[in-house]
Amino acid sequence: MEAYWKIKRKEQRVALKVPVLLLGADANGDLFEENTYTEDVSKTGALILTKHILPIGCTIFLKAFKRFESSAKVRMIWRDHRNQDYYKLGIEFEGNKENWIIH
Repeated sequence: MEAYWKIKRKEQRVALKVPVLLLGADANGDLFEENTYTEDVSKTGALILTKHILPIGCTIFLKAFKRFESSAKVRMIWRDHRNQDYYKLGIEFEGNKENWIIH
């Protein structure tokens, strides 16, 4: 199964746990702010853990390491059956990518 994802991805991802702050509205339209972290990162996005259900295609705001801020589009969301406490959120930056961990 892993080989399938490597073929499908546009760019390489790096397994990296980076603390981030997410801001946005969940699937019910309720505003939230959540301190969480990435599981992996790429030049234009990340896989992030969240306790919130977010609609695919919605825009959220992400802050990291006191120097990075960007809007991002939610590309996918799913719950890993091994961890029922968090959803995995695939995002792609729409806004500024300057100062992101990978250039």
